[in-house]
Amino acid sequence: MENIDISEIEKDLDFIILKTKQLLTVVTDEQYHKIETKELVRKQLINQFFLEYSPEQIAMVGEKFEYLIALSTELTQLCEEIFSQTKQDILKIKQTSKIKKAYR
Repeated sequence: MENIDISEIEKDLDFIILKTKQLLTVVTDEQYHKIETKELVRKQLINQFFLEYSPEQIAMVGEKFEYLIALSTELTQLCEEIFSQTKQDILKIKQTSKIKKAYR
């Protein structure tokens, strides 16, 4: 195992956490046109993180890693709620259209 300074791992993880927080803000502020690009960047950073560091090295920053997992879970749940609500809104619109056609 390559000897890597823990501050380097923390710096990389902090950057991924920052990008995750920015993505959460984008979703919360309903700036949906920015989501795909922001998520692609975040995903690439996470993939690179796992390529660069061993499980043992990642375990050294376990608390921060758990924070990233919590943020990612929050982001996923928020997106699922928005998707579900949007789906319900679309179904309501379709139902309204059917009712209007029925009355014509």
